Amino acid sequence: MLARCRIADGLRAEGYRVHEASSADEAVAVLSTLPVHLLLLDKAIPGGAGSHGVLQAAHGCRPAPRVILASDEAGAAGASVIQKPIVLDELLALIRRLLDPAGTEAS
Repeated sequence: MLARCRIADGLRAEGYRVHEASSADEAVAVLSTLPVHLLLLDKAIPGGAGSHGVLQAAHGCRPAPRVILASDEAGAAGASVIQKPIVLDELLALIRRLLDPAGTEAS
């Protein structure tokens, strides 16, 4: 998916380590094998149990990753939501807030 690749490239350019998954099954596999601090999840992810299954797997991780749900709709319990289409600058601001909630990020 071109949008996923562009987002991943933009995050990498900002210094983030990115692991991509094109399906719910791939996302669950990543969550079960690699440490994940933040999960950007498309609510419409194909395959397996969909976004619900990925969220369940994420909540089973210790520590559980922060979750950003990309959606055309509002709200999901326990997740921050970003509207699609995703604007990279908005995503980066949300990631910074989630990963550094005290605002102690070095300038």
